[in-house]
Amino acid sequence: MKLNQNHAMEKSIVDMEKIYGVSMEKDVWRILSGMIYLLIAIFQKMENDKFKHIFQIQKNQKDSINFYTS
Repeated sequence: MKLNQNHAMEKSIVDMEKIYGVSMEKDVWRILSGMIYLLIAIFQKMENDKFKHIFQIQKNQKDSINFYTS
């Protein structure tokens, strides 16, 4: 009886390791891909802000030139 109980416990632990091992790998990949997408999104936003800033400067220069020429 005790032998069977220990065997059953070991089996359930192995099953849990299989289940959680697989799901952990998937979660790690999901987290990593999420972080990569987040970094890409942040860099894209930074680039957009930088270009907006440049366009804003050009627009301001154009406006000031128009102001002086009129």
